[in-house]
Amino acid sequence: MSFSSADGSNVFSTSSGGEEKTNVINVGESNTVFYVDASKGVTISIDNKYNLEKLDVYRSTDTNELTVDLNFEDLKYCKKLSRLALTYMTLTGDISALQNLTALTTIGLDSTQVTGDISALQNLTALTTIGLDSTQVTGSLDILANLPSGLTFDMGNNTLSGDYFKFLNEHTNSDVVCSGNFNYTTKSWSGKSYRRIGGDDFTCNNLDNFLNDFQVVSVSSTNSSVSPSITMKGTRTSASDAAVSALQSKGFTVSITEA
Repeated sequence: MSFSSADGSNVFSTSSGGEEKTNVINVGESNTVFYVDASKGVTISIDNKYNLEKLDVYRSTDTNELTVDLNFEDLKYCKKLSRLALTYMTLTGDISALQNLTALTTIGLDSTQVTGDISALQNLTALTTIGLDSTQVTGSLDILANLPSGLTFDMGNNTLSGDYFKFLNEHTNSDVVCSGNFNYTTKSWSGKSYRRIGGDDFTCNNLDNFLNDFQVVSVSSTNSSVSPSITMKGTRTSASDAAVSALQSKGFTVSITEA
């Protein structure tokens, strides 16, 4: 696999400090973490598709957006690929190209222009991290029942459908963030743990009942680098004051915006 800069500039480095930059870099099957000058465009050519295990591209600066020229369809041949991380970049493609990559444990495509239906991920049961925040991916959570617990699932600025609370209840020790309007019906949460719940554009109908039921959960160790939080829109009354206090005492930040 090779990386080349759009204008011949020296933009690539294999070191975390970004030293010894070059304009073209060839990589093996596992050594695929690179630091890129984000002011330049990048072309990624995947030559040895069948043996590629990781594709990580990190920008050396957050001040400019990186444009990546990658034939996204080539990824469907990368059957050994376990980690795909191309975040905060101008990158297009349809996630259907990933649907048979059963070795994938991490998808990080946040803040890109990728599209598609979330159902493409339904059989990727090795996944532990799904980062598709601020993309154009849509679909129903109901189709993802086969995904494992202990999941970091971030689609915070993507509107999804389906039964969010059923998905959450069946995927304990998880971090599940998305947008949408969801109805809550009573469920048992005893013995379950979570980290981040809801999202900035997440609306919960029957919010008091949810909080009163949910107060028995504990804080999960999943995605421990972020603070535990419950972020929702909806109508909350004093009937759930004690539940909010209980959740806060466990370490959750509870942020409710009147819908």
